[in-house]
Amino acid sequence: VTMQNIPVIILKELIILPNQEIKLELSNPISQKTVALATNKNHSEILVIAPIDTFEEEPGVDDLPKVGVIAKIKSRIATNGGMQVVLRGVKRVAVTKYYNGFDDILYSEIMYIDLPALVKTEEAAILRKLNGVLKEYIDSSNHLSNDVLSVVTNKDLNKTTDIIASFLPFDIAKKLEYMQNINPIKRAKALIVDMEEEIKILELDNELDAKVNESFNEDQRKFILKEKIKIINEELGEQSALSEVKRFREKMDALRLPSKVAGKVDSEIKK
Repeated sequence: VTMQNIPVIILKELIILPNQEIKLELSNPISQKTVALATNKNHSEILVIAPIDTFEEEPGVDDLPKVGVIAKIKSRIATNGGMQVVLRGVKRVAVTKYYNGFDDILYSEIMYIDLPALVKTEEAAILRKLNGVLKEYIDSSNHLSNDVLSVVTNKDLNKTTDIIASFLPFDIAKKLEYMQNINPIKRAKALIVDMEEEIKILELDNELDAKVNESFNEDQRKFILKEKIKIINEELGEQSALSEVKRFREKMDALRLPSKVAGKVDSEIKK
């Protein structure tokens, strides 16, 4: 199925995946105009994309991806000089063409993507492995709560991979890879590899943190003991003796004695 005249909004610092909901603050007038147009004329749907090169200031048509996500505009509220928008990702689509309209808005021609048929036994096995690694990752991480488990489905691999990828703290480049990967089996396998790598990194971080804490505790223990010794010496009158030792050493240094004589005197001072 081909659809034309779909308004496009470009997000450089954010990726939206199917089944993911995001809130945006739009300050760009063209983006605000695009959202308003889509809300009024296109059943509140818009194509959300990210430039392939996120550092490109003014991406051209060739810098735009061939896969995007159709998003539903759930709400839009005018703010002071801007617009607050809530979008929900609906599905991936293939982009066959980008073009500029007379109203300065970027439009697209899209095609719905037919997902590859999955072998039920393979899908079930990968889902089981994926959920197992996810639980292990949650146990190892402070960045992800068990809430993700309540929204992950154990029946639909396509939906599950997108939900997990949207929750994980990946950078923009990694999220873009997941957005453009239309095959749920490949996404699932990539997620398993990425989460297992993250688990190893987290384990190493925890090990280093434990060593740092151990070193800190040892330094703290030494400081406390030194403070206690200082107080005990003061209570026993040892502090005056230490001052006397310091005074004798200063006198000895001032005499510039031969090394043998200085060694003998220093030995007597220690006594």
